[in-house]
Amino acid sequence: MDLKAIEPGSPDYPLLDSINREAFPAWERVETPQLFDLARQPGAELLGLYEEDRLIGFMMLLKNQHCGYLLFFAVSGELRARGYGTAALKALFRRYEGLPIALDFEPVDEAAENNAQRIRRKAFYLRSGFHETGLYTRTCGRGFELVCHGPDPERPTLTALLEQIHIVFTDFSPRLYDTP
Repeated sequence: MDLKAIEPGSPDYPLLDSINREAFPAWERVETPQLFDLARQPGAELLGLYEEDRLIGFMMLLKNQHCGYLLFFAVSGELRARGYGTAALKALFRRYEGLPIALDFEPVDEAAENNAQRIRRKAFYLRSGFHETGLYTRTCGRGFELVCHGPDPERPTLTALLEQIHIVFTDFSPRLYDTP
């Protein structure tokens, strides 16, 4: 698994756009041109997940010298549950060895229509080396559980990364909370 920066003029742009549209529900998705807008911010990277030079997914990582925040992570639908997500996260951890990396996802909720998916997603991240932080984010009127790989970053550091998102996406601005 190789992680490579993707540029706006990349021949893989159409495939990246297709993966983005398929992986995220409309309320949560950021359109592909906006991903490139965010990638131009200091500390932001739009990374393609490549298997034998074939784009199979992508990650959007925001980072500073203290931590990283995996804002988007998607593997092409037909390749999910085949180990590519695990391989991509391992490649990310090697690339940023020693840098704590946080991410968030919909929390387990028995009342949620997609609770089985939420349970699988959380189990995947915990198996992949993330741990619960006891923190949550809220954006678009919804709560998300925050997990971290490596030591927990300090709250002001995470807040600074989240504020960086707001610079580009004024209507998509996660905030940290102690409760869901």
